[in-house]
Amino acid sequence: MAKRSGTSAQIGLRDPALTAANDDAYSQSVLTTETYSVEPVWASFGGWWRWQDRVISLGGSNSAYIDEYFAIYPAEALTVEKNLFYLLKPVQLGPEDGTQPKIGVQFSSANNRNIIDLAVDPLLTKHVYLTEGDSTVWELDSLSGRSSALASVEGARRIVIGGKERMLYVLTPGSIVSLTREGRVISRVSLSAPLADITYDANEDVVIGITATGDTVRAFDAQLAPKSTFSLSDKRFPKVETSRSSSIPPQAR
Repeated sequence: MAKRSGTSAQIGLRDPALTAANDDAYSQSVLTTETYSVEPVWASFGGWWRWQDRVISLGGSNSAYIDEYFAIYPAEALTVEKNLFYLLKPVQLGPEDGTQPKIGVQFSSANNRNIIDLAVDPLLTKHVYLTEGDSTVWELDSLSGRSSALASVEGARRIVIGGKERMLYVLTPGSIVSLTREGRVISRVSLSAPLADITYDANEDVVIGITATGDTVRAFDAQLAPKSTFSLSDKRFPKVETSRSSSIPPQAR
């Protein structure tokens, strides 16, 4: 956060490593915004005289300065409500006639059903989603607003994107299915217990799932081979699974 009103300027900082009295080693600290006043100072920095913004009382010191900053604007932001997509484009390319393009537009889902899950791909303008009571994996082109069917996965209820190949991972009541971005099925793993939700850990290249009871986390590699199971109740070190995933035969891929 940064704001200025007349000669008064402030900056807001969020420190993920900030700890509080009730923090523990098993949860992320609550992110809070620390606000500091900023004042311009004319002084010698590195042997050169120039104006520099000093952050007052940051870290209990008067020697904290803003050397430079980057302003980051997302190309677009996409969210859903019921059967509608809402697309915001803060970065605009204006037409030559000088008219201003729309900052926000909306699209309907492919079958006009409520959207139950959406996976936004930050590297592309094509995103995948699921709709209520439908087994189709849909792909939305945010440039045109048009949707196309990629694949059909019976019981599809959650979807994530992950890995270097931007694979799709679809959660059903009894399995996780991996697909290429073209909708081709690569592998499938059956679940001994249903999962409530899945996500992808890009650092470890694993699919993470949490059980419906919320007390166990399971990890699978990018090919859906089970890796570990971790109980949240006893916080023990994860144990290695002995079961193996069932992959789709090469001739069926």
